[in-house]
Amino acid sequence: MENEYLFTLIDKEQEHLRKDDLSSSAKSNHINNIIRIKKSIYTGENYEKQIYNDLKNWIKYYIISCDENNFGYDVFDKDIIVKMLNLVSYTQQILLYNFIIRQLKINSHTNDKIIWCESKIKKIEIFLLLTSCNPIDIIKSIFLISSYNVITLLISSFIFLIFVNIIFLPKEYLGINIFQITYEIYYKDNFLLNHILNVTNYFFNFSNGNFKIILENIYDLVLLLSLKIVFYLIIINFIIKEISRSVRKYD
Repeated sequence: MENEYLFTLIDKEQEHLRKDDLSSSAKSNHINNIIRIKKSIYTGENYEKQIYNDLKNWIKYYIISCDENNFGYDVFDKDIIVKMLNLVSYTQQILLYNFIIRQLKINSHTNDKIIWCESKIKKIEIFLLLTSCNPIDIIKSIFLISSYNVITLLISSFIFLIFVNIIFLPKEYLGINIFQITYEIYYKDNFLLNHILNVTNYFFNFSNGNFKIILENIYDLVLLLSLKIVFYLIIINFIIKEISRSVRKYD
């Protein structure tokens, strides 16, 4: 009986939506009511499926309503957007943020709102990749994190160099010899510090001195090239993203 009453309420809200003289602000409010009512009927994934299209309609009318009011009452409230999209899964949130971007472009909104949505998408994608057990996803997350800003680029580069320095360690530290290395001596009394300086120097293409990597087979060559490519791609990816952001900012 309770569900029948709730479905009746939904029908009434949908009747209001069919009125031709209804403002976009009023429509977004009625759709919001429908979403809230459905929460009392459906649970879990079923609820998310039921409200996904409702959220798209809410977004559309909400964004239009931001332009309809001349007194700033209906501003683009990021907190409201986040709260509404948190009702669904991360995967659906990415789709909805992309939908918001399309709607913002259609309604000629400023780039700062679009950049904010792209930032939210990136954060969600990073979270999903980092929580994945797939090594490829983890590598993807490194590229996403590194392109976020200068600080994340430095952190990602630092983490990558730590990983590389570990791989290059000799048998007495790592248990196996992945690479045979001849070192340039910077610190005679501290092997680890000397090792770090040699490897870091090599990846930044500074003067290598006597530092040499002896490749014993094709697998060593492939691994070494892969590491160098990943390192440079992290930096290049950041530069490309920064150029793209600058172009959109002044577009």
